Amino acid sequence: MIDEKLAEAGLTPGAVMELRSPEAMRKLVEAGVGISFLPRLTIRESLASGALKTVEVRGVAFEREIGVAWRR
Repeated sequence: MIDEKLAEAGLTPGAVMELRSPEAMRKLVEAGVGISFLPRLTIRESLASGALKTVEVRGVAFEREIGVAWRR
C-alpha cells in the first residue's frame, strides 16, 4: 500500500529498512536517517519536544490489527 502511494506520487524510496522495534525506528528518524510510519503513541514525547513532526498522508486509510492478552 505504501509503495503504491509513493509510486503514484512519483516517489521512489532510496532505501527501505524494516525493523520490529518502533523505538529503534523512532531513534533512527530522530537521527535524520529517514522517515517512517509509526504509531503516535511511540512518538508522542518526540512530537511534544519538537524532535519530530507529523505529515498528513491523504488518500490512505491506515489500519492496524491488535490483539488482547490476559493472564489465565
